[in-house]
Amino acid sequence: MFLEPITFKDTPTEQNGTAGEEATTLRCEASGSPTPVIKWSGPHPRLESPKFEQVGDGLAIRNPTPKDAGIYICMAIQNGVDSFDTARIQFNVLRKYLFLQYSVGVGHHSLHDAGNLYIRVKIVSFLEYKII
Repeated sequence: MFLEPITFKDTPTEQNGTAGEEATTLRCEASGSPTPVIKWSGPHPRLESPKFEQVGDGLAIRNPTPKDAGIYICMAIQNGVDSFDTARIQFNVLRKYLFLQYSVGVGHHSLHDAGNLYIRVKIVSFLEYKII
């Protein structure tokens, strides 16, 4: 039996998703002989459906939130030869900001979305503004 050690390809050690998007897929591609099988673990005790689903070599995370951020481990296992290797992936969940465009007068203004404060702006004149 010809053996080729496990090599990770297209497996960034830091990957990002955006809060509010339908799904993000963490990538973990490994090669070797025999062909490695991929298993995932992460900051949650169980990576179960419908929130998490293994899709090929990747891990789909549906509707990511900041609670899903953390360290995920991609384990590549070569069955029959008792060989494995792991890749550590830091998953960050970026916040989706709402940018509003509207006309206002001089003074303090805040942009809100569903009660969450995103930015406070002090309009000093119509040609100058400061983020506070």
